[in-house]
Amino acid sequence: MLSALLAYTSIDKSIGNEQITLSKCIRWWKYKFIRLIPIFYLAIFITLIFRETELSKDIVWNIITHLFFIHGLFPNYANSIISVEWYLGVLVIFYLTVPFIHKYVTSLNKAWIMFGVSVACCEVINQIAFAILPQNLDDTYIYESYIGTFWIFEQLPTLSLGIILYYLLKSIKWSKAKMIQMIFAIFGCCIFILGRAFGILQHSLLINYTLCAVCTVCIALVLNNCRCVILDNNLWVTLGRYSYPIYLLHCFILKMYDRYNNLNYGNTFFNWFIKYLFVIIVSLIASVLLTRFFDEQIQKWCKYKMYERVRKNAR
Repeated sequence: MLSALLAYTSIDKSIGNEQITLSKCIRWWKYKFIRLIPIFYLAIFITLIFRETELSKDIVWNIITHLFFIHGLFPNYANSIISVEWYLGVLVIFYLTVPFIHKYVTSLNKAWIMFGVSVACCEVINQIAFAILPQNLDDTYIYESYIGTFWIFEQLPTLSLGIILYYLLKSIKWSKAKMIQMIFAIFGCCIFILGRAFGILQHSLLINYTLCAVCTVCIALVLNNCRCVILDNNLWVTLGRYSYPIYLLHCFILKMYDRYNNLNYGNTFFNWFIKYLFVIIVSLIASVLLTRFFDEQIQKWCKYKMYERVRKNAR
Protein backbone atom coordinates (compact mmCIF):
# COMPACT_ATOMS: atom_id res chain seq x y z
CA MET A 1 0.00 0.00 0.00
CA LEU A 2 2.83 2.39 0.86
CA SER A 3 4.64 1.40 -2.34
CA ALA A 4 1.53 2.34 -4.33
CA LEU A 5 1.33 5.67 -2.48
CA LEU A 6 4.98 6.45 -3.24
CA ALA A 7 4.67 5.32 -6.88
CA TYR A 8 1.62 7.52 -7.43
CA THR A 9 3.33 10.46 -5.75
CA SER A 10 6.36 9.91 -7.96
CA ILE A 11 4.43 9.69 -11.23
CA ASP A 12 2.40 12.77 -10.30
CA LYS A 13 5.58 14.77 -9.71
CA SER A 14 7.18 13.40 -12.87
CA ILE A 15 4.25 13.89 -15.26
CA GLY A 16 1.60 15.85 -13.35
CA ASN A 17 -1.06 17.29 -15.63
CA GLU A 18 1.09 16.91 -18.74
CA GLN A 19 0.06 14.57 -21.51
CA ILE A 20 1.40 11.07 -20.96
CA THR A 21 3.75 9.97 -23.72
CA LEU A 22 5.73 6.79 -24.19
CA SER A 23 9.03 8.62 -23.72
CA LYS A 24 7.89 10.04 -20.37
CA CYS A 25 6.73 6.62 -19.26
CA ILE A 26 10.02 5.02 -20.25
CA ARG A 27 11.96 7.71 -18.38
CA TRP A 28 9.88 7.12 -15.23
CA TRP A 29 10.19 3.35 -15.53
CA LYS A 30 13.98 3.66 -15.86
CA TYR A 31 14.25 5.55 -12.59
CA LYS A 32 12.03 3.06 -10.78
CA PHE A 33 13.92 0.02 -12.10
CA ILE A 34 17.30 1.57 -11.34
CA ARG A 35 16.09 1.93 -7.78
CA LEU A 36 15.13 -1.76 -7.58
CA ILE A 37 17.92 -3.54 -9.45
CA PRO A 38 21.26 -3.29 -7.53
CA ILE A 39 20.16 -4.62 -4.11
CA PHE A 40 17.81 -7.17 -5.70
CA TYR A 41 20.54 -8.64 -7.89
CA LEU A 42 22.94 -8.70 -4.95
CA ALA A 43 20.39 -10.48 -2.75
CA ILE A 44 19.88 -13.13 -5.46
CA PHE A 45 23.64 -13.63 -5.77
CA ILE A 46 24.20 -13.94 -2.02
CA THR A 47 21.28 -16.34 -1.59
CA LEU A 48 22.47 -18.61 -4.41
CA ILE A 49 26.06 -18.64 -3.10
CA PHE A 50 25.02 -19.73 0.41
CA ARG A 51 22.19 -22.00 -0.67
CA GLU A 52 22.03 -25.27 1.33
CA THR A 53 20.07 -27.35 -1.18
CA GLU A 54 21.22 -28.37 -4.65
CA LEU A 55 20.29 -26.09 -7.51
CA SER A 56 17.28 -27.27 -9.50
CA LYS A 57 17.50 -28.18 -13.16
CA ASP A 58 15.57 -25.11 -14.29
CA ILE A 59 17.63 -22.70 -12.19
CA VAL A 60 18.90 -20.90 -15.31
CA TRP A 61 15.39 -19.97 -16.46
CA ASN A 62 14.50 -19.16 -12.87
CA ILE A 63 17.37 -16.68 -12.58
CA ILE A 64 16.59 -15.17 -16.00
CA THR A 65 12.98 -14.47 -15.00
CA HIS A 66 14.26 -12.78 -11.83
CA LEU A 67 16.82 -10.66 -13.68
CA PHE A 68 14.09 -9.37 -15.99
CA PHE A 69 11.56 -8.98 -13.15
CA ILE A 70 9.05 -11.31 -14.79
CA HIS A 71 9.23 -14.04 -12.12
CA GLY A 72 5.85 -12.85 -10.84
CA LEU A 73 4.23 -14.32 -13.96
CA PHE A 74 5.43 -17.86 -13.18
CA PRO A 75 4.02 -19.72 -10.15
CA ASN A 76 7.10 -21.95 -9.84
CA TYR A 77 9.50 -19.00 -9.89
CA ALA A 78 7.52 -16.26 -8.13
CA ASN A 79 9.05 -16.83 -4.69
CA SER A 80 11.70 -19.45 -5.26
CA ILE A 81 15.11 -17.86 -4.50
CA ILE A 82 15.08 -15.13 -1.85
CA SER A 83 11.73 -16.19 -0.31
CA VAL A 84 10.35 -12.63 -0.42
CA GLU A 85 10.80 -11.63 -4.06
CA TRP A 86 7.18 -12.39 -4.97
CA TYR A 87 6.36 -8.84 -3.91
CA LEU A 88 8.76 -7.34 -6.45
CA GLY A 89 7.06 -9.40 -9.16
CA VAL A 90 3.73 -7.83 -8.18
CA LEU A 91 5.23 -4.35 -7.75
CA VAL A 92 6.84 -4.31 -11.19
CA ILE A 93 3.54 -5.24 -12.86
CA PHE A 94 1.93 -2.40 -10.92
CA TYR A 95 4.71 0.01 -11.94
CA LEU A 96 4.06 -0.80 -15.59
CA THR A 97 0.40 0.14 -15.20
CA VAL A 98 0.83 3.24 -12.98
CA PRO A 99 1.23 5.80 -15.82
CA PHE A 100 -2.00 4.59 -17.41
CA ILE A 101 -3.85 4.44 -14.08
CA HIS A 102 -2.65 7.99 -13.38
CA LYS A 103 -4.17 9.14 -16.66
CA TYR A 104 -7.68 8.03 -15.70
CA VAL A 105 -7.75 7.89 -11.88
CA THR A 106 -7.50 11.62 -11.28
CA SER A 107 -9.60 12.14 -8.15
CA LEU A 108 -10.52 10.55 -4.84
CA ASN A 109 -13.91 9.42 -6.15
CA LYS A 110 -12.28 7.65 -9.08
CA ALA A 111 -9.76 6.06 -6.72
CA TRP A 112 -12.63 4.66 -4.62
CA ILE A 113 -14.26 3.33 -7.80
CA MET A 114 -10.97 1.67 -8.77
CA PHE A 115 -10.76 0.06 -5.33
CA GLY A 116 -14.32 -1.26 -5.50
CA VAL A 117 -13.88 -2.60 -9.03
CA SER A 118 -10.54 -4.21 -8.12
CA VAL A 119 -12.05 -5.95 -5.07
CA ALA A 120 -14.97 -7.33 -7.10
CA CYS A 121 -12.96 -8.31 -10.20
CA CYS A 122 -10.07 -9.82 -8.27
CA GLU A 123 -12.48 -11.86 -6.16
CA VAL A 124 -14.09 -13.31 -9.30
CA ILE A 125 -10.71 -13.96 -10.97
CA ASN A 126 -9.32 -15.67 -7.85
CA GLN A 127 -12.38 -17.89 -7.47
CA ILE A 128 -12.20 -18.92 -11.14
CA ALA A 129 -8.47 -19.62 -10.82
CA PHE A 130 -9.00 -21.82 -7.76
CA ALA A 131 -11.91 -23.61 -9.46
CA ILE A 132 -9.91 -24.61 -12.55
CA LEU A 133 -6.78 -25.51 -10.58
CA PRO A 134 -6.10 -29.28 -10.86
CA GLN A 135 -6.07 -30.93 -7.44
CA ASN A 136 -4.07 -34.02 -8.38
CA LEU A 137 -0.72 -32.35 -9.07
CA ASP A 138 2.29 -32.89 -6.82
CA ASP A 139 2.94 -29.17 -6.73
CA THR A 140 -0.67 -28.00 -6.33
CA TYR A 141 0.37 -26.12 -3.19
CA ILE A 142 2.65 -23.91 -5.32
CA TYR A 143 -0.27 -22.77 -7.46
CA GLU A 144 -2.49 -22.33 -4.41
CA SER A 145 0.16 -20.10 -2.79
CA TYR A 146 0.59 -18.19 -6.04
CA ILE A 147 -3.14 -17.49 -6.45
CA GLY A 148 -3.65 -16.89 -2.75
CA THR A 149 -0.73 -14.48 -2.27
CA PHE A 150 1.88 -14.12 -4.99
CA TRP A 151 0.03 -12.67 -7.97
CA ILE A 152 -1.25 -9.23 -8.89
CA PHE A 153 -4.95 -10.09 -8.59
CA GLU A 154 -4.59 -10.84 -4.89
CA GLN A 155 -2.69 -7.63 -4.15
CA LEU A 156 -4.42 -5.13 -6.46
CA PRO A 157 -7.05 -4.03 -3.87
CA THR A 158 -4.23 -3.23 -1.43
CA LEU A 159 -2.34 -1.29 -4.10
CA SER A 160 -5.54 0.60 -4.93
CA LEU A 161 -5.78 1.71 -1.30
CA GLY A 162 -2.38 3.36 -1.72
CA ILE A 163 -3.87 5.57 -4.45
CA ILE A 164 -6.82 6.38 -2.18
CA LEU A 165 -4.39 7.40 0.57
CA TYR A 166 -2.56 9.64 -1.91
CA TYR A 167 -5.71 11.67 -2.54
CA LEU A 168 -6.78 11.62 1.11
CA LEU A 169 -3.42 13.05 2.19
CA LYS A 170 -3.83 15.87 -0.33
CA SER A 171 -7.12 16.93 1.24
CA ILE A 172 -7.45 19.34 4.14
CA LYS A 173 -6.83 18.29 7.73
CA TRP A 174 -9.56 16.18 9.21
CA SER A 175 -11.63 17.02 12.28
CA LYS A 176 -11.28 15.28 15.64
CA ALA A 177 -14.51 13.39 14.93
CA LYS A 178 -12.98 12.02 11.73
CA MET A 179 -9.83 11.04 13.64
CA ILE A 180 -11.92 9.11 16.16
CA GLN A 181 -13.62 7.31 13.28
CA MET A 182 -10.20 6.38 11.89
CA ILE A 183 -9.13 4.99 15.27
CA PHE A 184 -12.31 2.89 15.51
CA ALA A 185 -11.66 1.64 11.96
CA ILE A 186 -8.15 0.56 13.03
CA PHE A 187 -9.53 -1.41 15.96
CA GLY A 188 -12.24 -2.90 13.74
CA CYS A 189 -9.71 -4.15 11.21
CA CYS A 190 -7.57 -5.60 14.00
CA ILE A 191 -10.60 -7.49 15.34
CA PHE A 192 -11.27 -8.94 11.87
CA ILE A 193 -7.62 -9.98 11.51
CA LEU A 194 -7.62 -11.63 14.96
CA GLY A 195 -10.93 -13.28 14.11
CA ARG A 196 -9.35 -14.94 11.09
CA ALA A 197 -6.48 -16.14 13.28
CA PHE A 198 -9.03 -17.93 15.51
CA GLY A 199 -10.91 -19.48 12.60
CA ILE A 200 -13.82 -17.07 12.19
CA LEU A 201 -14.61 -14.35 9.61
CA GLN A 202 -12.98 -16.46 6.91
CA HIS A 203 -14.73 -14.95 3.88
CA SER A 204 -12.21 -14.36 1.12
CA LEU A 205 -13.21 -10.70 0.73
CA LEU A 206 -11.81 -10.10 4.21
CA ILE A 207 -8.24 -11.01 3.31
CA ASN A 208 -5.60 -9.88 5.77
CA TYR A 209 -3.62 -7.92 3.15
CA THR A 210 -6.55 -5.61 2.48
CA LEU A 211 -7.45 -5.29 6.15
CA CYS A 212 -3.86 -4.43 7.06
CA ALA A 213 -3.81 -1.88 4.24
CA VAL A 214 -7.02 -0.29 5.58
CA CYS A 215 -5.32 -0.13 9.00
CA THR A 216 -2.30 1.54 7.44
CA VAL A 217 -4.46 4.09 5.62
CA CYS A 218 -6.19 5.02 8.88
CA ILE A 219 -2.89 5.22 10.80
CA ALA A 220 -1.37 7.41 8.08
CA LEU A 221 -4.34 9.77 8.18
CA VAL A 222 -4.17 10.02 11.98
CA LEU A 223 -0.41 10.65 11.94
CA ASN A 224 -0.82 13.23 9.19
CA ASN A 225 -3.05 15.28 11.49
CA CYS A 226 -1.70 14.61 14.97
CA ARG A 227 1.82 13.33 15.64
CA CYS A 228 2.30 10.23 17.78
CA VAL A 229 5.90 9.98 19.00
CA ILE A 230 5.63 6.21 19.43
CA LEU A 231 5.01 5.76 15.69
CA ASP A 232 6.70 8.88 14.33
CA ASN A 233 10.32 9.05 15.45
CA ASN A 234 13.89 8.66 14.19
CA LEU A 235 13.88 4.88 14.70
CA TRP A 236 10.94 4.33 12.36
CA VAL A 237 12.30 6.88 9.91
CA THR A 238 15.61 5.00 9.77
CA LEU A 239 13.92 1.63 9.34
CA GLY A 240 11.73 3.15 6.61
CA ARG A 241 14.71 4.66 4.81
CA TYR A 242 16.42 1.26 4.60
CA SER A 243 13.28 -0.87 4.42
CA TYR A 244 13.93 -2.13 0.88
CA PRO A 245 17.34 -3.78 1.56
CA ILE A 246 16.11 -4.93 4.99
CA TYR A 247 13.20 -6.64 3.26
CA LEU A 248 15.41 -8.39 0.72
CA LEU A 249 18.13 -9.46 3.18
CA HIS A 250 16.27 -10.39 6.35
CA CYS A 251 15.28 -13.91 5.23
CA PHE A 252 18.88 -14.74 4.34
CA ILE A 253 20.10 -13.45 7.71
CA LEU A 254 17.36 -15.42 9.45
CA LYS A 255 18.45 -18.61 7.68
CA MET A 256 22.08 -17.98 8.64
CA TYR A 257 21.00 -17.49 12.25
CA ASP A 258 19.11 -20.78 12.27
CA ARG A 259 21.98 -22.59 10.55
CA TYR A 260 24.81 -21.52 12.85
CA ASN A 261 23.13 -20.65 16.15
CA ASN A 262 22.57 -23.59 18.52
CA LEU A 263 21.90 -21.57 21.66
CA ASN A 264 18.72 -22.27 23.59
CA TYR A 265 17.78 -19.88 26.38
CA GLY A 266 15.16 -22.20 27.89
CA ASN A 267 12.18 -20.02 27.05
CA THR A 268 10.39 -20.08 23.71
CA PHE A 269 9.39 -16.41 23.83
CA PHE A 270 12.89 -15.32 24.83
CA ASN A 271 14.42 -17.43 22.03
CA TRP A 272 12.07 -15.76 19.55
CA PHE A 273 12.81 -12.28 20.92
CA ILE A 274 16.60 -12.75 20.67
CA LYS A 275 16.29 -14.06 17.10
CA TYR A 276 13.99 -11.20 16.09
CA LEU A 277 16.27 -8.58 17.65
CA PHE A 278 19.34 -10.13 16.03
CA VAL A 279 17.77 -10.20 12.56
CA ILE A 280 16.53 -6.60 12.82
CA ILE A 281 19.89 -5.22 14.01
CA VAL A 282 22.06 -7.19 11.56
CA SER A 283 19.66 -6.48 8.67
CA LEU A 284 19.74 -2.77 9.45
CA ILE A 285 23.56 -2.64 9.72
CA ALA A 286 23.99 -4.62 6.48
CA SER A 287 21.39 -2.44 4.74
CA VAL A 288 23.06 0.82 5.79
CA LEU A 289 26.48 -0.36 4.60
CA LEU A 290 25.21 -1.78 1.31
CA THR A 291 23.08 1.28 0.61
CA ARG A 292 25.88 3.78 1.20
CA PHE A 293 28.80 1.91 -0.35
CA PHE A 294 27.07 -0.16 -3.03
CA ASP A 295 23.54 0.87 -3.96
CA GLU A 296 23.95 4.67 -3.79
CA GLN A 297 27.15 4.57 -5.83
CA ILE A 298 25.48 2.55 -8.58
CA GLN A 299 22.43 4.83 -8.44
CA LYS A 300 24.60 7.92 -8.89
CA TRP A 301 26.51 6.37 -11.79
CA CYS A 302 23.31 5.28 -13.57
CA LYS A 303 21.63 8.65 -13.09
CA TYR A 304 24.76 10.42 -14.32
CA LYS A 305 24.78 8.27 -17.47
CA MET A 306 21.09 8.96 -18.03
CA TYR A 307 21.64 12.69 -17.56
CA GLU A 308 24.53 12.65 -20.01
CA ARG A 309 22.41 10.85 -22.60
CA VAL A 310 19.56 13.32 -22.19
CA ARG A 311 21.97 16.25 -22.52
CA LYS A 312 23.50 14.81 -25.71
CA ASN A 313 20.06 14.25 -27.21
CA ALA A 314 19.12 17.84 -26.33
CA ARG A 315 22.14 19.10 -28.26
